[in-house]
Amino acid sequence: MDFNWIAIIVAGLVPTFMGYLWYGPILGKQWMDSTGHDADWYESKGGMPMIIGTSIVLSIFLAAVIKMFIVTTHGDHLETCIDLIEGSHNTFGHGLLHGAMYSAMWIIPLFVTNGMFERRGPKNYWIHIVYWIISCAIMGGIVDAWV
Repeated sequence: MDFNWIAIIVAGLVPTFMGYLWYGPILGKQWMDSTGHDADWYESKGGMPMIIGTSIVLSIFLAAVIKMFIVTTHGDHLETCIDLIEGSHNTFGHGLLHGAMYSAMWIIPLFVTNGMFERRGPKNYWIHIVYWIISCAIMGGIVDAWV
């Protein structure tokens, strides 16, 4: 299984840029309200370089996993059908669909379960769920189209 590591790294940066917008100007106030904390509380905790660095490394890993799922679902192992599907699955739209599907299948159950146990409320975990589904969809689009 060959990976385009540049595409994996670029896709791995999507959650960082998406998070800047999503948890900032788009839904930052609603997210903070749903946590019961304000910006000062988060700033007082420090450690942002470690948090951002770790999240980038994990997002690059996630991009590689999304690519692996796409390839194993439709990719190289379909030797007998390769003439029928050659090239038809390496598109941004195809990857977008798979990134959204895979993330929805994993993220919704995990985040709702955690959200209920943490007593965060639906607003909080749905803000996170939608963020991750959109991020993973874009990541899937990048890693599938950029072969």
